[in-house]
Amino acid sequence: MSSSGLDLKKYLIPLEEIKHATDDFSPHRCIGGGGFGKVYQGQLSTQGQNCITAIKRLDQDSYQGEHEFRNELEMISRFQHKNIIRFFGYCDEGKEMIIIYEYATNGSLDHHLEDPNKRRCITWIQRLQISIGAARGLGYLHSGLGEHNRVIHRDIKSANILLDENLVAKICDFGLSKLGLRNQPETQIYTKVAGTQFYLDPTYHESGILHKESDVYSFGVVLFEMLSGMLVYSRRNIGDDKPQSLINFVRRYYHTSLDKLIDPYIKDEIDSRSFETFKEISYQCISFNLMERPTMDTVIARLEEALSYIQIPDVQNNLGQQDHMIPVNKEYVQKEMDKINLDDSSGSNDHIPINESSKIIRVDAEKIQALNQVRRKKIKDDLKNQPLIKVPKIKRPTKPFTRIQTGTNPTPIQYVIPKVPPPQQAPPTKNVLKGIVIGESSPTPPPETTAGSYKDKDKDIVIEILKKS
Repeated sequence: MSSSGLDLKKYLIPLEEIKHATDDFSPHRCIGGGGFGKVYQGQLSTQGQNCITAIKRLDQDSYQGEHEFRNELEMISRFQHKNIIRFFGYCDEGKEMIIIYEYATNGSLDHHLEDPNKRRCITWIQRLQISIGAARGLGYLHSGLGEHNRVIHRDIKSANILLDENLVAKICDFGLSKLGLRNQPETQIYTKVAGTQFYLDPTYHESGILHKESDVYSFGVVLFEMLSGMLVYSRRNIGDDKPQSLINFVRRYYHTSLDKLIDPYIKDEIDSRSFETFKEISYQCISFNLMERPTMDTVIARLEEALSYIQIPDVQNNLGQQDHMIPVNKEYVQKEMDKINLDDSSGSNDHIPINESSKIIRVDAEKIQALNQVRRKKIKDDLKNQPLIKVPKIKRPTKPFTRIQTGTNPTPIQYVIPKVPPPQQAPPTKNVLKGIVIGESSPTPPPETTAGSYKDKDKDIVIEILKKS
């Protein structure tokens, strides 16, 4: 079937089974489409298991004709990687051209960026993780297919990056891809120019010479889409500027004020070091000079560096769902508490030690949520030896907990929860003492203050400390 010698017959799926899975290609089973044809959802028995699949049916008169169909089959049947869409089978009975893939529950990346309701649910951390996953998939195509082979995708764009139920990125659509020899002195192929406008490498467009760096350029465009929440072909104006496309804005503002392009939904989440690292590697990708574009291995390393600067929560890779975590540093807490005269309601000036029986959790002021476990933040040089402290799952804080807020818009509040007293003991009374802020990094020691709340210079947070009974 192909010059590669790959045996594709084992992947054949009868047309009758496909019709049954799609209710004879019923419109209510259609989940997408384009110039190539339509994509249907259906359950098929493939490789000994029942799976929900995406069934891509090419129109017989589509631009993606039989040549692209055969090319994609030959390509995708080779791939085995977490970040490449999984191939299940195909059908070429009669004039049909059908390819069956794994079903990516969360659809394509461009739909999430285009829809504000979806985009606002993808955090900066998740965007970095998606970017890293897609970069690994592309790196696999360029250098992970053995000693001699490598693939140039030729149509990298956010529409060809799918997201599964855990927001894991999957590169798809290999109809335009080119297989070449990895050990060529120059990894270039002379081809008819193909790809998608705005994502297309201008050097390739002018010369017709395809390099693996052409994929790198297209991937850089996707990275700036992730940062801005703006699809590359959208036009936007900033201030009094005329509406322009994304990459024009990037080139204009990169050296002065690229932060103007940051998606407002994530602007408050981005660490400055993470932003600088991300924008630098993204800008290198879209360089006009091929020699200045990084390899995908370099792109992966820099994106991972950008992620390392973020305090990473226990992200449950479902849209809009994530837990928070803070470092637990009892020595710092004790040191800072010793600097303040702690007065309890009975007039005692005794200091309360922080010990193993105390647990610290972080509660979002907007949505109070108890955590099952406190996690350390993932920063190389901070709190390396801090233990994980288990916290029993609790309901919304009620008495004897009292939430005290200062300012008009306080940020997350932290509670110190005492060891639960034995049943025979009466609950403690008049035992709420006011402490100081425990931030995500050690704050400047506060001046002497009376019992009450302490306003940090960057944010308003109140800590409550309750004595063990």
